[in-house]
Amino acid sequence: FTTLASGIPGSDNIRGVSFAPSADDVTPTSVTVSSGVTSTGLTVTSGGSITILNGGTAVGTTVLSGGTELVSSGGIDSGSDIALGGDETVLGSTSGDTVGGIQLVSAATAVVSNEIIVNGGSVDLFLKGAIANNTTVETGGTLNINGAATAYATVLDGGQLNLESAKASFGGSLTFEGS
Repeated sequence: FTTLASGIPGSDNIRGVSFAPSADDVTPTSVTVSSGVTSTGLTVTSGGSITILNGGTAVGTTVLSGGTELVSSGGIDSGSDIALGGDETVLGSTSGDTVGGIQLVSAATAVVSNEIIVNGGSVDLFLKGAIANNTTVETGGTLNINGAATAYATVLDGGQLNLESAKASFGGSLTFEGS
């Protein structure tokens, strides 16, 4: 048995070559984005969370499996990637997210725009007044509309749209594309 490379246990350096730590090596943290603050490119790992307060903005956040993001009323999220197993609760507004996990839109003033729901992802419009604008639902993705919430200008590209309440609705256009 010959050892080709060796290193100090727990080290990220083998024979002078550094390696990025794996997600298992990262300690989960909780981050709060306060009013007047814009945070860019944050990554939320399993057990970690990010809370965007009224007046705060997060851009390009990645929420990995087991991570959570909360967009408070008046908070703004833009261009996030919610991975399979990640969760985002929207009480404020989001735009341009890619949703592979679960996005719960759960306030009468909550608005999500230009979202793409990918395989394994779901966007759940939960309360009266919650709105989704220009949402694309790809194969394996699901848009659930409940409790008098409304989706406008929805594109189904192989995905699924569920009206889960007699008061749920969609307005504007419903376009079927691709697969």
